[in-house]
Amino acid sequence: MSNYAEELVYWYLRLNGFFPLANFVYHRLPHPDAQAIYNSDADILAIRSPFYRETIFAGEDEKDLVSDDWLQALNGKWIGIIGEVKGSPNVRMEDVARAFSPERLRVAIMRIGLLPNEIVDATVADMANRNRFLFGEGEETILFKVLFADTPTLNQNVMHSPSWMTIGLKEMDNFIRRRIRKYPDQKSGGRYFFPSSFFQYIVWKERPDHLE
Repeated sequence: MSNYAEELVYWYLRLNGFFPLANFVYHRLPHPDAQAIYNSDADILAIRSPFYRETIFAGEDEKDLVSDDWLQALNGKWIGIIGEVKGSPNVRMEDVARAFSPERLRVAIMRIGLLPNEIVDATVADMANRNRFLFGEGEETILFKVLFADTPTLNQNVMHSPSWMTIGLKEMDNFIRRRIRKYPDQKSGGRYFFPSSFFQYIVWKERPDHLE
């Protein structure tokens, strides 16, 4: 079962046009420091296609819905997200780095499937100390390593590492609530079709008659 932070990330990505896959299992990874194997998981993997469009109701102007600022410049690109979610304020640099280890990145990149297999190892090496990888003559494909976390409480080294992009839980919560408020009748009327009691509650809570 996802925790609240993982659910927040899932719906943030879904409302921004991604197809998210939560808790993807890494089977039998080689341990970097020993002759051993172990199992783990990716908190979230996600893909957004370059021609994402959505119309909430008839008569709406045909255009991409309002997305977060960092996505605006990426319209028209394939985007892949390899995400680690931390709801706790006690996040250690080494824990996040482990989530983006070469062994895990390799499996995640292959599962996302936006890059040819023959460049996966080179991509893993290239992303060791950076938060993204661009591919194609027109850089039409981009992969991100993203830490989704409670940013006001994070150690600055964790939050501002060049090795991953950081998006705050509060930032995501604000985005989700803005989207619901933009379409209150549609979201409220269809809330039971969303397969999440967490999201249904937020829609119910954001109804105009509930706001102070």
